[in-house]
Amino acid sequence: MIMRTSPMISVIVAAHDLQGQLESCLRSILNQSFRDLEVVAVLDQSPECPANVVDDYAQRDGRVSVVRLKGVVGIGRIRNAGAEHAAGDYLLFLDSDHIVGGTTLQAMADQLQATDEPDVLLFGHTRLH
Repeated sequence: MIMRTSPMISVIVAAHDLQGQLESCLRSILNQSFRDLEVVAVLDQSPECPANVVDDYAQRDGRVSVVRLKGVVGIGRIRNAGAEHAAGDYLLFLDSDHIVGGTTLQAMADQLQATDEPDVLLFGHTRLH
């Protein structure tokens, strides 16, 4: 068993909120049965990045941190910035319109541990419209 001082999973969220779903995304992550995680919410200067939403979550939950970028930089640079600030052993990248089921991260953690902690874990998803 590995003793962890950092979270097992860092969930990096590109905090664009084009369809008003960022709050649902953050809530779905923070309400997971698996607790050994952090959320890195990354905002650039685009008008679709509601700082008030992520700031509120960061104040209420110590697992949430906010990274602010200068300028409108696009998804690639947003994800890279999130990875640079992440402390977890594994990274999960989500967009603000992604929702994760209540046991999703626990299932991922179980699979990571059962397969001798691989470098990469592939998993499926369900698309809802």
